[in-house]
Amino acid sequence: MKSSEVLKILKISRVTLWKYVKSGKIRVKTEPNGYYKYNDNDVYALAGIEDQRLNVIYARVSTNKQKQDLQNQMDNNLAFLNAKGISVDKIYSDIKSGMTLDRPGFMQLLSDVMDYKIKAVYVSYKDRLARLSYELVEKLFTSYGTQIIIINQCKSKSLEQELFEDIMQTIHSFSMKMYSKRRIAKKLLIESKANPDLINALNGETDDFN
Repeated sequence: MKSSEVLKILKISRVTLWKYVKSGKIRVKTEPNGYYKYNDNDVYALAGIEDQRLNVIYARVSTNKQKQDLQNQMDNNLAFLNAKGISVDKIYSDIKSGMTLDRPGFMQLLSDVMDYKIKAVYVSYKDRLARLSYELVEKLFTSYGTQIIIINQCKSKSLEQELFEDIMQTIHSFSMKMYSKRRIAKKLLIESKANPDLINALNGETDDFN
């Protein structure tokens, strides 16, 4: 939150606010524009107000044909939280491989975590968040006071199949890139045989046209 909001909630001066920051009572983050953003939870704790951060769900599948699985994830997670008496404030979701972190829903979740807005993230399985870098994601979230709750600890066969498909998709993508490079190289080779000037250009030997 902004400094003006902190001063209003805690009813303190800017000097006192600075003391709280220096002592570590209120964590602060510097925004790209140079302004400070103060940790909501720290402010509410000092004010004796209940934690205002959000309990959220994150769900993910790899392909469009798994949309029903995505809906099942969200429904099951909602049922789990309702049974625990926990209200769900927001749901983030993606249809994209877990091999990459560049997912719209995940990136929005990450942004909100780094803004100290998220109290806990509930996921069906830990690989819903990330396949290869879960430990890094967990450490990052923890550093912003966000807890990750894994509802199911055991992997299902469908998730193993999805992992296989993710790996095959990665291999296919790599193979296509290599194939494209070979095509370009072959094309240049054919053109160079038909055009000696191209060989000279590739070798850095150009005629002086001046």
